Amino acid sequence: MRNQDLILVARKCELITAFRDTIGLPGRLSVRLQPNHPTDYPRGIAASIFDGLLYGSGDAVIGINPASDSLSAMRDLYYW
Repeated sequence: MRNQDLILVARKCELITAFRDTIGLPGRLSVRLQPNHPTDYPRGIAASIFDGLLYGSGDAVIGINPASDSLSAMRDLYYW
């Protein structure tokens, strides 16, 4: 789909969150950043987050999607 098609489809959808925010209200656009890196390299993930923020994304959620499920990899990403 093109961006214009996504906008037309999203305009017809209504999803109101149960939290105290404006996500889901008409005229609001929210984007999450959930970058990953094939080797969980922290600088690569940070570069992806920075790149997304430069595009104006990440106003809803910024998360990390680790490629590994080991506790040590998650700890390294959290404390980096």
